[in-house]
Amino acid sequence: MITSDNDPYCPEGAEGYRNVYTEALGLERHVVPGAGHIAIEDGYGPWPAILDWCLDGTIAAAQPFA
Repeated sequence: MITSDNDPYCPEGAEGYRNVYTEALGLERHVVPGAGHIAIEDGYGPWPAILDWCLDGTIAAAQPFA
């Protein structure tokens, strides 16, 4: 999961993402400092490296819930 440390939609900051998503789902977390909501409105556009990563068939999917 890629998060920001100042996302206005997550007032708990990157730690809020850690507690709610990354630990519960067993995900790795990468923090982009000062990135806001990591959206077009915050100056972000296409992110080809992320698309390539999502479409890479060699990356193992997370284990499903039991």
